[in-house]
Amino acid sequence: MADRWQELYRAAAREFAHGFDGASLNAMLAEAGMSKSSFYHQVADKAHLFDLVVRAALGATGVELPEIPRTAAEFSLMRSRLLEGIEAAWPSSSLPWLAGLVQAGDAPTDSELDRAVRTLHDWLTEYIGRGRELGEFSSRLELGRAVDLAWMLLLELAKEPDIEVLGELATGRISL
Repeated sequence: MADRWQELYRAAAREFAHGFDGASLNAMLAEAGMSKSSFYHQVADKAHLFDLVVRAALGATGVELPEIPRTAAEFSLMRSRLLEGIEAAWPSSSLPWLAGLVQAGDAPTDSELDRAVRTLHDWLTEYIGRGRELGEFSSRLELGRAVDLAWMLLLELAKEPDIEVLGELATGRISL
């Protein structure tokens, strides 16, 4: 029984890889060898399955967002730890998959992905804002534009990892 659910998760991840709207629940069930009655006994609908798969992928990254520090010394230490955590998580195959889902832009409103994106975006806004206050980042762009630029870079870097560029972004050597 557990094997079929693992197969369903793998099939769902492949189907959702190109977005939510185009993913076929029937194809997922067929690939996993699961009947609709077995599926609906445990899962409410395609959106619920999407949330389950996204939650598993988010958990697999092992990345946790740290509290934004108040001093420059704390900021520098947190930035180093954050980079180490991201570098350790980078080999995770779920990062490119999650970035692809975000870029597809068709996740259900208030889904696990939608909530994770809002949380990360809010954290990034606070991180860049505090970094500017502490003199850790330059202030060439308006904060909202700097956050949008950093967000786009992070999505691209999640799909095509480049630790050097990520380090330059996190340390402020790339001006935001």
